[in-house]
Amino acid sequence: MKKTILTLILASFAVSVGAYYELRGTPAPVRFETALAARGDLIANVVSTGTLQAVKTIEVGTQASGIVKELDADFNSVVHKGQVIARLDPLLIQAQIDQGQANVAKAMADVERLRVAVDDAASQQARAEALFAKTLLDQSDLDAARVVTEQAAADLKAGQAMVSQAQAMVDENVLNLEHTVITAPIDGIVIARNVDVGQTVVSNMQAQTLFEIAEDLSKMQVNASIDESDVGHVHQGDPVTFTVDAYPGETFGGTVAQVRLNPTIDQAVVTYLTVIDVPNPDLKLRPGMTANVTVRVDSRKNVLRIPSNALLFKPNDELFALLHQMVPGAAPATGTARGSAGTKVGAPARPQATMGRGQVWVVRNGRLTGVPVQTGLNDSTSTEVVAGNLQPGDTVVLNAIVASGATATPAAGAGPLPGTRR
Repeated sequence: MKKTILTLILASFAVSVGAYYELRGTPAPVRFETALAARGDLIANVVSTGTLQAVKTIEVGTQASGIVKELDADFNSVVHKGQVIARLDPLLIQAQIDQGQANVAKAMADVERLRVAVDDAASQQARAEALFAKTLLDQSDLDAARVVTEQAAADLKAGQAMVSQAQAMVDENVLNLEHTVITAPIDGIVIARNVDVGQTVVSNMQAQTLFEIAEDLSKMQVNASIDESDVGHVHQGDPVTFTVDAYPGETFGGTVAQVRLNPTIDQAVVTYLTVIDVPNPDLKLRPGMTANVTVRVDSRKNVLRIPSNALLFKPNDELFALLHQMVPGAAPATGTARGSAGTKVGAPARPQATMGRGQVWVVRNGRLTGVPVQTGLNDSTSTEVVAGNLQPGDTVVLNAIVASGATATPAAGAGPLPGTRR
């Protein structure tokens, strides 16, 4: 896939003032690095890094404890929903089921004994009431018979509860026995196996992960961290290109699916997780790969472009003195300007933002002239000029280098660059 970053390639050349001095055997005091303003396409990108992962990954644990008896899936195994992928040793759970069933039988026998006791107590109470009606039994004896009946009924209910509890334990162990057979919850491919045969696994609040299954590696995602200064330019549906180290020189494509609102703060740096949908029909991309992501956030066609460095150049009084030019907007100065080899004359400035204002310096009629411009879209190397007295083919200055030992007296009036023609 072709790269989406279209950089502005301009043929830089030096506007030399050396011709004038070379005829006299002396070096030029100033050498300019320049470029041409030209029309072309411009693309603004946001660059980041991210990690590839499957769209849906399931961690398969266990709801039963035991020793791994059998593994029916391994790394890279293709599995289907409901397919057996592992088995735990069921002997211990089966023994618990047998013991539970014995407890149920004992509890049921106790219930039968208690039911007989209830019937006997009811008969004793009936006889006591008959005798009491004939005044042959005291009230206290009747009350005692009634208490015995009620106690027997309560014991019977407790016995019945014990049967239910014992049966619940059996049912739980039967369910655990079923859980010793571990099946795949989805169709997919095993990307991780974390147990071996003979290993003991324990079911608890944080169950051990036995397998990780990716649902479909033909569709993947890149989770990229976008800096807070760039996240406002990134929107759902923006096209994305990225590269991975495993395939040098090859570019993959995707689309922004989501820019999450939850920020991540690391050492005072704020980023936002951006999810990028990525087709992977050839299964070349793998979970965990690092992706070098480029998001195309805007583009312009056939616009006037200049190198962004041209907006950084700002000549100072020393440079105008060396060029025998008056400082724009200033009265004639006195004194001597001196430079050194390799000195870049000019104060640094921040690149212009979208629809900002700035100034570039051009060489016109042999003179260094400032041109105010209104800037638009910019990428990593070039900036769009949307307004201003700048034309295609104008020579914009990127840098000025003063020769070693060069001196000049500030001009009393405007004059041309040494060695150039009007």
